[in-house]
Amino acid sequence: MAIRASVIDSETGEAELLALAEFLSIDPRYFEPFDAPGESVDLRWASFVNTDNVRVEIWYSVVEDDLCVYLESVEIIYRAQQSLPGFEV
Repeated sequence: MAIRASVIDSETGEAELLALAEFLSIDPRYFEPFDAPGESVDLRWASFVNTDNVRVEIWYSVVEDDLCVYLESVEIIYRAQQSLPGFEV
């Protein structure tokens, strides 16, 4: 999805995603957990792309018993555009 939207580079993005997956297989709890009181899921996120215009976050969960990592979501977040002069809200 993020590669099709040209947010993640199609040539290097796959290698970077594989490197992230390998890193998480070694240390799945490296990134901070998402604070979700009452939830039984260990949900975490990693900032994958961060530019002036857009950022991509990889959300994943960690299964407590065997520390398996499951991809939950890839979020593409576009930065808000600045208003044109005279059109401030």
